[in-house]
Amino acid sequence: GSKGGPFNLREVVLGIDLEGISKEYPLCLLQIYFNGKVYLIDTLSIDPFALGLKQIFEDPEVVKIFHDFCEDCCALVNQFGIEPQGVFDTQIAY
Repeated sequence: GSKGGPFNLREVVLGIDLEGISKEYPLCLLQIYFNGKVYLIDTLSIDPFALGLKQIFEDPEVVKIFHDFCEDCCALVNQFGIEPQGVFDTQIAY
């Protein structure tokens, strides 16, 4: 099949960034890029993981692109019980 960099062009690929991560404060902003659009989610007002996003984050068939995934991963595991799969960390790839 056609290739686009390290990903198959038919794969579902999300660009993801998390904000507000620290030991004292919870995740407060989730930014997702998908299919030419950016979605900003205030995670203090709504739990997107309870609305189906947890299954997407744990689906190894959906590629999730992060930069410096370590702290983001800790927040997802500790705050939301999510075990992310299908992650591509641009910091490690570089």
